[in-house]
Amino acid sequence: MLAEDLGGGLGGGLGGGLGGGLVGRLVERSKEVRNLETKLRYLGQLCRNRGNSRQ
Repeated sequence: MLAEDLGGGLGGGLGGGLGGGLVGRLVERSKEVRNLETKLRYLGQLCRNRGNSRQ
């Protein structure tokens, strides 16, 4: 029982630490992702406009 409890505690601690780190990275990168999304949308609109003008 003790070994299982220790294992569960260690696993939970490691998982929580990794999860927290990932969340922090996602929060930091969310701004970059938003910038990329706006650039991709802009490029998509440009491509659509070019395609429409060809027709």
